[in-house]
Amino acid sequence: MERLIKYASGGCQDPTELLFSLRKDRQGDKTQVIHMSNQIAPGSSWHKKFVIELFNYCFPPDFHLRQCSKMNAFEQKHMHVCEYAAELLVMFHTIGSSTKHERVEKLWKGLWPELQQALWRENLEPQHSTWKQALWVAERHDIADRTQTDERKPGD
Repeated sequence: MERLIKYASGGCQDPTELLFSLRKDRQGDKTQVIHMSNQIAPGSSWHKKFVIELFNYCFPPDFHLRQCSKMNAFEQKHMHVCEYAAELLVMFHTIGSSTKHERVEKLWKGLWPELQQALWRENLEPQHSTWKQALWVAERHDIADRTQTDERKPGD
């Protein structure tokens, strides 16, 4: 971090010197470095290149592909519907490119088969339902199913 501040205050024009220093000094907080880079000289000629190089340093080239693979394999499993949906939204925001239809379809396909059946029984379809509709019905059925399971367990 000190190198970044010294570099910016010195008014140097070549960002590669600083990037080389940052790559060698991997002990700093990457988030803090990105924040500082946006505060230093937003109007300078090398600012955009610097931010791009810093992003590439923090995230590997295949980051997007790995996140897509992770999301494609992601399913509800042991989670409540609301937890699954929240995790899925984080993944969509991380990837950054998805349509509303793709989001609903992924939500639908990742739910337990029993919840998918419940969505169909409620006259919903993955192609025409909204995220809000599918999530509301799935949560309602998830709660009902868990309540039935809890009632079957022996008392405390």
